[in-house]
Amino acid sequence: MSRPRRLWHSSTASRSVEPTAGLSRNRQILWLTAEGLSIAGDHVFYLALGWIAVSRYGPSGLGWILAAGALPRGILMLIGGAFADRVGPLRLTILSDISRAATLATLCALIWANGPSFPLLIVLAVIFGLADAIYYPASGSLPSLFVPSDQVVRIQNVRNLLNRLALVTGAPLGGVLVAWAGPTLPFLLDAATFLLCAIALLACRSHALRVAPSVDKHVESRGSGVLADLRSGLSYVRRRPALVMPLVAAGLFEFATGGVINVGLPSIASARTWGSSGLGMLEAGLGAGACTVALTLSLVPGLAEPKRIYIAAGVTIASALLTLAGATGLALAIAATAVLGCGAGAIAGAVLPQLQNNTPASHIGRVMSMFYFLTAGLAPISLAAMAALIDTTTIVTGLTAAAVTAACAAATGYLGTRAANPTTDAVPEGATAVQPAHEQRLAASDTPKCVFLICELVSR
Repeated sequence: MSRPRRLWHSSTASRSVEPTAGLSRNRQILWLTAEGLSIAGDHVFYLALGWIAVSRYGPSGLGWILAAGALPRGILMLIGGAFADRVGPLRLTILSDISRAATLATLCALIWANGPSFPLLIVLAVIFGLADAIYYPASGSLPSLFVPSDQVVRIQNVRNLLNRLALVTGAPLGGVLVAWAGPTLPFLLDAATFLLCAIALLACRSHALRVAPSVDKHVESRGSGVLADLRSGLSYVRRRPALVMPLVAAGLFEFATGGVINVGLPSIASARTWGSSGLGMLEAGLGAGACTVALTLSLVPGLAEPKRIYIAAGVTIASALLTLAGATGLALAIAATAVLGCGAGAIAGAVLPQLQNNTPASHIGRVMSMFYFLTAGLAPISLAAMAALIDTTTIVTGLTAAAVTAACAAATGYLGTRAANPTTDAVPEGATAVQPAHEQRLAASDTPKCVFLICELVSR
């Protein structure tokens, strides 16, 4: 089968790397296995934390603890990306793993001595929120550091698949461990997985692709700190539709699906008297669809062509949401969530690799932080919006609004594929380049860039 036509510019124009092979297959397996175990450990930890909080301090206590972790993670996510570019994503990922392992070990000692007090759990959540703000953009940059650009799609989809499998295995394991031994053992297990991941990354460190000095580095030297780096990154992205449009499209897709998955599905299962078992089957269908797509794209990376993915995912997600809105039988609803999982999995497996392959090494951490800020960082807003929409109108209205949002996300991402220009996107800041007339018109009318302009002004 012939290779698909490249719609996004090559890595030689966007990533300044010396020609090395990157990680060997065995070291890729080591890295991905350790990361998968670490993610499973995270699910064990969060289940244990949630159970302890609810059983001792009620739902409101759990809400305060989760908010204490989400607030620093959302606020500092962009700054974490600037740190990743300044210090190095691999080094920050290792430091984040080690710091969280040490935090959990200390916490276990305190719980053993005094029990899980509410202030202690709040402090733990804040520390993990701070660590996540650094970990997400740093860890998200690793594929472009470990493997050549033609392998990024495969590696990223293997990571997505491991993430899904970790959820399936980690949460039940956490429930068993909490029931058997209380909170200490789950926390110690998560700490051990963090150390395992740090050791694996240290073993891979000397085999990573060696990043050469970036052509944009002289621009950043005019700044005086991390905030200057952040402004430079926001300005860099704002002037490149090939980065702006996928970022905004990813945020819109997450806004459309996040509220449905976390608020809509429980509301549907309750309103249609399917019960908790029905909700579990809906979520199982969602996970099965996402796993199927992640496995397919990891085996056939050429399918992750941006234009094709945006069109297919937009149609798939919108159709699934509308079907779910009108489904009166559980079987049809499960099929709809499976299709929804396929569409969401396709976006997760295509957008991140394209952003990584279209971003210079000097800006990869900041671009990844923008991606996670627009998805994970703003997730509470989508949850609150879906909950408010369902409470004030109906479930059908909420799902229809989500379907329209998904269609807008697909259109935004599709326009981003038209805006991609190898020559223009690789030009250093301060230089000039000639764009075709239709791309000049597209860039001039690119409304999503306002988001990054506002962030840039706020950071001043």
